[in-house]
Amino acid sequence: MQNEENFVKRSRKPILPRSLFNKRIVFLGIQLKSGYKLRHLLIVPLMNATLAVTNFYFNIGIIFLLRDPTLFGLSEQDLIKTLSNLTFTSTMF
Repeated sequence: MQNEENFVKRSRKPILPRSLFNKRIVFLGIQLKSGYKLRHLLIVPLMNATLAVTNFYFNIGIIFLLRDPTLFGLSEQDLIKTLSNLTFTSTMF
């Protein structure tokens, strides 16, 4: 019985010291909860920036594809209508 109690007491020790989890990170006045890293905070604006840059290059590339006479050959008026429709429907809500 005493061996079982000692085993339970020894097995309840944390693998990592608690001081690692109690550190609070402050970045630009934002205090992160314990257990969170700086990468968790920065991923949100970085993902938005990545999507914006990708969307920009896609929109520029699609203009050249639609104007090319061997592919679509749209006139300037049709090109403007098509691009506005594509931009509207591809915008994430």
